[in-house]
Amino acid sequence: MNDTNTIEGDLVKRLVSELITHKENLSVAETQLGAVLALEIQVHQADFPRVCGKGGFRFQSLERLCQLMAKRRGSPISLVLLDSTVGESAKLPPFVVVQDWPKYRFTRLAKDIADTVFEEPCAALAQDTPNGSTHMTIYVSHTERDGLVAAVEALLQPLFKAAGMNNGRRMTLGIEREG
Repeated sequence: MNDTNTIEGDLVKRLVSELITHKENLSVAETQLGAVLALEIQVHQADFPRVCGKGGFRFQSLERLCQLMAKRRGSPISLVLLDSTVGESAKLPPFVVVQDWPKYRFTRLAKDIADTVFEEPCAALAQDTPNGSTHMTIYVSHTERDGLVAAVEALLQPLFKAAGMNNGRRMTLGIEREG
């Protein structure tokens, strides 16, 4: 994995790494083009569909999330998924529930993304059930705008669902207001 220099680049790299199986082939390159931060993602060919999602929906969610981070940052972020020449295509393996999964890593990722998008500091909590499902709750201030809360929740739900499946968990995500 390449080192990233910005919070936004680091968050994109961490989120994409949870979507893929060939983590050693993940590359996130940052380039500053004037005021624009350009993030170029390259993954193993077998992971390309995992990052894109059906009809490009998952990648579009990543792009929209970058737009929200850019708004808070005050300068645009461009996200590009490069065609992969590394590895060969492969079928996705069947889903298998994993009881011992990196819950802390996901909780920290959810909190860090929320802190980058929202004005007030946030908290995150993951609750597991014995049947292999997990519900991630992000707690935000009651002062955050309704539209922003709804948009972030809608963008993160499919991304965390896919990342959870890749890590052996059926994951749901919701945002609740504190106070």
